[in-house]
Amino acid sequence: MTTATIDPLDVASEVVEAPKLAVTEYDPTQATLLELKKLFKGVIFPVQTADGMKDAKEAAKKLTKLRTSLETLRKKIKEPALRRSQAIDSEAKALTAEIFA
Repeated sequence: MTTATIDPLDVASEVVEAPKLAVTEYDPTQATLLELKKLFKGVIFPVQTADGMKDAKEAAKKLTKLRTSLETLRKKIKEPALRRSQAIDSEAKALTAEIFA
């Protein structure tokens, strides 16, 4: 079985424009994702071999790290909005209770 290779000219010819994100904190994640897509597009890892399995696991590890760091960032940037939303609901509930009292 042969190992799939990436043709650098093929990757270089594909200029992919990243869509503009409303949440600019995600820009680095998006850039990394685009790079990983270019790197792994069309790659089939020969997992029957030790080296192929190692390469496949390394690729999966990179994607997992990107996904988990995105989730951590999402929680971090969402926290102030979540706290504000909880305060709005809590105070509205208290005022509503007073109205009905």
